Amino acid sequence: MLLAIARLCLILDALIFIMVGSFLLSDPTSLEYFNIDSAAGTTAIRTWGGMFIGVGTVGLLAALNRKWITQGLFIMLIIGGMIALTRLYGIAVDGLEPRQATELRDESLGPFLAIVGLACFWLHQRRINKLINQA
Repeated sequence: MLLAIARLCLILDALIFIMVGSFLLSDPTSLEYFNIDSAAGTTAIRTWGGMFIGVGTVGLLAALNRKWITQGLFIMLIIGGMIALTRLYGIAVDGLEPRQATELRDESLGPFLAIVGLACFWLHQRRINKLINQA
């Protein structure tokens, strides 16, 4: 059960990246607060979308194999954590606006899922090791 929860956390985290990436790739001009007024600016946002889709794809591929779940969760934790930490840094340096607090909340969901998944995987491994030692 714990392994299934860890895998589910990885899949959900990966799907978040793919969802955000798909949005950035398909409709970057709807991000009004970026003031995109050139083809180069639109393409730059689409490029970020491709990067997000790539990270999500790596997460989904890692979820396919039990041996890769831990590595996939660490990848999601590192990338999602850096996004959230960068947001915190920007808030500290540039000041806080209501939209930033909402985005920080949203961006923190991925690292939270990765931490829960890693904890579940660790508990699963601990339980397996305990059973092996008892035999």
